[in-house]
Amino acid sequence: MSKYYLTGIFKEVTGITIFKYLFQRRINEAKVRFLMDKSRRSAD
Repeated sequence: MSKYYLTGIFKEVTGITIFKYLFQRRINEAKVRFLMDKSRRSAD
């Protein structure tokens, strides 16, 4: 299987490119870490 085929299938199934998916995952992970850190600091 080629990477182009898998990329096409991914977009067909999810509606977004794999790069956009990874970007969204990274942003969400950063948000969670930021909020967890923020709540830890306010608890001190």
